Amino acid sequence: MGECLLRQPALANHVAEALRFIDGSCYLLGDFVIMPNHVHVLVGGLARNSMLKQVASWKKWSALKINEALGRSGRFWQDESFDHLVRHQASFEKLRSYIADNPAKAGLMAGEFIHWRRG
Repeated sequence: MGECLLRQPALANHVAEALRFIDGSCYLLGDFVIMPNHVHVLVGGLARNSMLKQVASWKKWSALKINEALGRSGRFWQDESFDHLVRHQASFEKLRSYIADNPAKAGLMAGEFIHWRRG
């Protein structure tokens, strides 16, 4: 669905850079996958309000860089995000597997997504 602009590695890398930018100082970045038209991220260490602000920051910075690379302006991301509160190790592992398996389920080939797994 959509333009699937994040299938382009250079554009997806802008998102990865945004996610990693202050990892370890303001939050702890877990696994993530950047799909052609959406992103899944595991992150901890922030209260819900702070998390919402951080997501907005990731979206703002990456949209600016992507639009700059494409020579355009305007909205890139949808306004809403969908989040889960992880309370148990089993839930954490389930989401981690979901992130890792998402590209294969979508039929993507290497180079059409970025999957990063924390240690």
